[in-house]
Amino acid sequence: MRLLVLTSLALVLVACGGGGTKLDTSFQPAQYWLGYQLWNIATQRGDLHLARSNGTEDRLIDRPELLDAEWPTFSPDGKKLAYYKPTSPASAGLFVLDLDANTTTEILQMEWNQGASFGPIDWFRDGSKLLYIGVSGKLFSISADGTNNLRLTPDTLGVFDRYASWSPDGTKVVTKRVDGGPRGDLVTMNSDGTNQVTIAESFGSPYSFSDPDWVTNSMIVCVREGDPDGGITLMNSDGGGAVRFKITEQTTWPSQPKCSPDGKMIAFGVIFSESGPTYIGVIEVSTGKVFWWPRDGNRNNISWVDQP
Repeated sequence: MRLLVLTSLALVLVACGGGGTKLDTSFQPAQYWLGYQLWNIATQRGDLHLARSNGTEDRLIDRPELLDAEWPTFSPDGKKLAYYKPTSPASAGLFVLDLDANTTTEILQMEWNQGASFGPIDWFRDGSKLLYIGVSGKLFSISADGTNNLRLTPDTLGVFDRYASWSPDGTKVVTKRVDGGPRGDLVTMNSDGTNQVTIAESFGSPYSFSDPDWVTNSMIVCVREGDPDGGITLMNSDGGGAVRFKITEQTTWPSQPKCSPDGKMIAFGVIFSESGPTYIGVIEVSTGKVFWWPRDGNRNNISWVDQP
């Protein structure tokens, strides 16, 4: 079913021909929920929220465990949160908060220096594993109970991963790979780190590829950084068949496209001015329509949730 939906999207994107899309109020993406962070000017931190995918029924997840947490990310069933948090001036932990049981488990302890950054977290579809990027910039997979910690990034100086996600069937991983320079390639691999293949290379290209996610087991959505038209691109998992979706409601800079569990919608962050806040848009895959959330704050770190 996801493959048929994707074919429909490809036709829509080609038909757009760079003409873009505008707000269509007949498209109300309410059947799923999105977790996201909203920047709180008063407290100078990102507050975690959960809302329907059309921006309604917005809830603040006000948990003391999340104070100073980084990259809090909902599990697909909405029952758990994974996040990083400093535990001392020299260490930080990867935590899992069970919202139903009201328990917090530190599944991994890492060396950490103040100011060092982590990377996004991605949950395996059944909630059994996580992809995370430690302060070293290396990508790992780990079981949700803290076992089977496996490095997926080569142990090579100057090679780092920035974003990563599991394929829907869990057999593959895609990541943004930075190798000795500021720009990013797209790399796919088996879930155990074998068979690493660069499918989109920034060298010799005007673009850097970023924020990849899987639409189907054979199709990837990503952002082309440096694209003056603010494009979101879909491509086959071997890098072929790329189609760009130009969003022209204004000059835009999209980020972090994330596909819904059924493959029918893609949520993304978008900046409408170079120094402006990040809003959320949701693309309906079968039609190419875009629903814009209200522009009343800086939202990022998007994750889809089946149910709250």
